[in-house]
Amino acid sequence: MLYLTWYLEEKKVRVAEIEQRVKDEFGVVIRVEILDWKKAQASSFDSIEQKAVEIFSKK
Repeated sequence: MLYLTWYLEEKKVRVAEIEQRVKDEFGVVIRVEILDWKKAQASSFDSIEQKAVEIFSKK
């Protein structure tokens, strides 16, 4: 159970990093919402970050 809590915290930190990067680079505040924390993999967060940067880079 402790491992699961730690793992969940790591994912929340990753989401905060993505939100902060978009805010710093583009001046846009976004909120990343994960619907199923158990299924979210590291690659999921990389994809989210890549997509967010791609969207705001075009503007």
